[in-house]
Amino acid sequence: AAITLINCRASYNGLHGVFIESNSNATLNHCVMQSNTQHGLNSSGTSRISDCLISFNFGTGVNIAGGTTFTYGDNQIRDNATNIAGVLNTTQPKQ
Repeated sequence: AAITLINCRASYNGLHGVFIESNSNATLNHCVMQSNTQHGLNSSGTSRISDCLISFNFGTGVNIAGGTTFTYGDNQIRDNATNIAGVLNTTQPKQ
């Protein structure tokens, strides 16, 4: 499955703001994932994040539980209990 989220807010959820299952693809552009009980973004699939604010989550801002998470390096990932768990892969600069 694949999804594209643009200009969205995933905040104040009981678990994760956004959860990407294995064998799934997600693109998140200009999204806010804030103040979730666990993780802002929990990804086991392939995800791409650009120009997102991921902050004040009680778990991890970006939890890479498997798969690959790509970033253009223009996100604000801050003020979470843990900001990043796993490795964010930086893709080429924006064109």
